[in-house]
Amino acid sequence: MDTDAIVQIVHLVNHANVLIANMGNPIQRMGDANSGGGVIDSIPQGTVKANSLVVSIDGSKGTGHGVGIHSYHAWDTANGSSIVRIGGTPINRTGDADTCTHARVGGSSNVNVGDKSS
Repeated sequence: MDTDAIVQIVHLVNHANVLIANMGNPIQRMGDANSGGGVIDSIPQGTVKANSLVVSIDGSKGTGHGVGIHSYHAWDTANGSSIVRIGGTPINRTGDADTCTHARVGGSSNVNVGDKSS
């Protein structure tokens, strides 16, 4: 393979990686955590799954990771997608801030959700 062909392949791979990176953020599911360590353990829907786990929507609750607003089930997931919803309720993505102010981390390795700005 000549140098020009290799450069073209590298360019295509880089372009594909940029497109993939702009396809939204990983969705959050049962068992996923926020940056404070609070783990989703209760989701007000049970029908839609990703990677065999129930998908989190705004209003999901989780484990304690401190006191006050960080206590067990004192915080909710929030700030989900403005366009992707389950039963009218926004789904949660990595980066969305919970009501305790911690951002969602981790999430699905292969199911992403964008938004109008993505």
